[in-house]
Amino acid sequence: MSSETTGERLGGRTPVTSTQAVRDLNSSLVLDHFWQAPADAGLIATDLVAGTGLTRSTVLAIADELREAGWLHEDRAPSLVPGRGRQARRFTFNKQRCLVVACDIGYRSATCVVADLKGELLGRASRRFDGREAAVDRTGEVLEAVVEALQSAQVAPERVQAACFGLAAPIDRHGEPYPGNPFWDAVRLDFQRLRDFAPGWIWAVENDADLAAMAEISQPGRQGLDSSVTLLAGEWLGAGIVINGEVFRGANGGAGEMAFLERVSGVGSSLGPSAVARTALGEALVAGQNSVLEGQRRPSLAAIADAAASGDRAAREAIARTEEQLALAISTLSGFLDPGTVIIAGGNAGVLAPLLERIQDRLAQLVAFPPVLRASLLGRDVVLLGAVQRALAAVRAAALEA
Repeated sequence: MSSETTGERLGGRTPVTSTQAVRDLNSSLVLDHFWQAPADAGLIATDLVAGTGLTRSTVLAIADELREAGWLHEDRAPSLVPGRGRQARRFTFNKQRCLVVACDIGYRSATCVVADLKGELLGRASRRFDGREAAVDRTGEVLEAVVEALQSAQVAPERVQAACFGLAAPIDRHGEPYPGNPFWDAVRLDFQRLRDFAPGWIWAVENDADLAAMAEISQPGRQGLDSSVTLLAGEWLGAGIVINGEVFRGANGGAGEMAFLERVSGVGSSLGPSAVARTALGEALVAGQNSVLEGQRRPSLAAIADAAASGDRAAREAIARTEEQLALAISTLSGFLDPGTVIIAGGNAGVLAPLLERIQDRLAQLVAFPPVLRASLLGRDVVLLGAVQRALAAVRAAALEA
């Protein structure tokens, strides 16, 4: 579940007249056309008439209002016939009218970025919590990362209109992680302190897997994702569920939480591929098998996969168990959600991509209607990119408010 607040926007809307309502609707049509247009696209009146269905005089009047409000820039388009005819008025979207901040807060690290209104990243900063993963309150360090990201982008906090924080925990209706789990408690932040830092920002809080799903369905050309699951597959599993093209959070924000797998016979764990492979490798070493990874305290999934590809028997067995565990987890989700597509996302997506064909074959043995498996192309930034999209949606929703 998301939480979104700003001191100026609590409470009901002011009633509007029908004439004002029509004007607001027309303004939204024109501005939405610019939101959807490619970055830096110059649009003339003919383009806006075709895209909105409004009259030329109406779109020009609205474009003037949007220009005065800072949403558009204006110049003159070159004449189709050089030296002849009056140049048409051309408008471009002001993608830096305001900016957004997005943060991905996990158990071991936090990363914050600043982006413009077309989603282009302008600045970035990170903090690692090695040795301090269970810290009670990381709010100060997260704010330090926000400030550093703003400095990296060379912008002042006043330029920002909205922020979205993605947390590695299920989020309730008030934007708080569910209580009672030490991993969820570790990513809990003091949101009042955040709001006090920037009281003029619109704040949103989302589950990280839900944000990953938002990032995936916002990508151009991603057909077939109206019924899908984006599976963050790192140390733990987390699912962002999309139904009819919308992220489904559930009645209390807990949809996609994978702890139920611990009570599923044959699965028994919500551990992700990194932890499963590392545990399996450790058990093989304890059993007396040799491995080139022996002596490494915390080998990554990529290192184990590389060793397996080089013929390391213990690593091969660890990868085989990882494939089986992932297939069982996906089959369990498929049994009651029946998604058309499951996207494997997060930092391990590239490592897992070569394994998906075997996992797909195993799924065909486990469920009647196996989903199509895909590896995300968004890498470790998938949650951040979803948080950017969520913050942009907040700006867009408030764009024409007084």
